[in-house]
Amino acid sequence: MSITVQWYVEGRIVLIQARGIITPSDIRASREPLLAYLRQGTPPIHIIYDGRYAELIQPRVVELRRAFSDTRLEAVGWEVLILHNSILRLIGSILFQMMNADYTIVRSPEAALAFLEQHDKTLGEVS
Repeated sequence: MSITVQWYVEGRIVLIQARGIITPSDIRASREPLLAYLRQGTPPIHIIYDGRYAELIQPRVVELRRAFSDTRLEAVGWEVLILHNSILRLIGSILFQMMNADYTIVRSPEAALAFLEQHDKTLGEVS
């Protein structure tokens, strides 16, 4: 497992990077750091999930939804998924639709930042 949670833009954009084989328990373990960032930031706080180099083991959508259920706070703005794998793109789409999240799926970090700049003018230029 390798999931890191950090600020991309202090107080406004959280970057979550996943690498290697990721299990639902790995995702659950990353919840507390994410919640801490969401409590510290200035809403809306956007989240970029970079899963370009991740593989999910036993990707059960119900388990994944449970892992993310308490991160749907009012402070959260857009959630942007960077994914290449078409199965992960499908799972991500289903998961974020089930959570009624404002989300999009893109293929590159540049596209993620361009999307956020376009949809939240208070961010200014972040790319």
